[in-house]
Amino acid sequence: GTPKGVEVIDQGLLRLAANRSELAINAEDVLLQLAPIVFDASSFEIWAALLNGATVAVADTGKVTVELIEQEIARHQVSVLWLTASLFHVVVDEKV
Repeated sequence: GTPKGVEVIDQGLLRLAANRSELAINAEDVLLQLAPIVFDASSFEIWAALLNGATVAVADTGKVTVELIEQEIARHQVSVLWLTASLFHVVVDEKV
């Protein structure tokens, strides 16, 4: 199909990522930027860290595997991680 773009206004990013009471992100946190930059989940991974004074740790490129996630968490001492529901289930299935 034809690629499409969506404009995201500043207010939308602020609502998504800044000062969320249900997810207290602060300057001591490290968020792993795992999603491809063209995927909307990357907006949360990047901006939730930056808008709350935390650190963004960029994962190595390549296929996302449970092993890669484990390595990146250990390497960067990640404290906050966003996973899609399907990826979360893969992690649970492999590690529980």
